[in-house]
Amino acid sequence: MERTPPHDSDTEAALLGALFLEPAVIPLVAGVVKPEDFYEPRHATVFEAVLRVDAAGKHVDIRTVADQLRAMPI
Repeated sequence: MERTPPHDSDTEAALLGALFLEPAVIPLVAGVVKPEDFYEPRHATVFEAVLRVDAAGKHVDIRTVADQLRAMPI
C-alpha cells in the first residue's frame, strides 16, 4: 500500500504568496526550502521560477515570474 506523504497545499501557496509580498526573504527561504520539498508539482514549478527571477537580479512580481514560467520547459 502506497502512503501519501504529509503535506498542506494551503501552506505551500502561502509561502509562495509571501515571497511575492516580501521578495527580500527569498535568499533566506531558498537556504531552507528546495523545489523538491513541495508536494504540489505546480507549487514547485512556481518556486523554481521565483528562484530563477531572483537569481537573475530581476524584481520578483507576478509579471516577471509569469514570463519566467513561459520560458521554462514543460
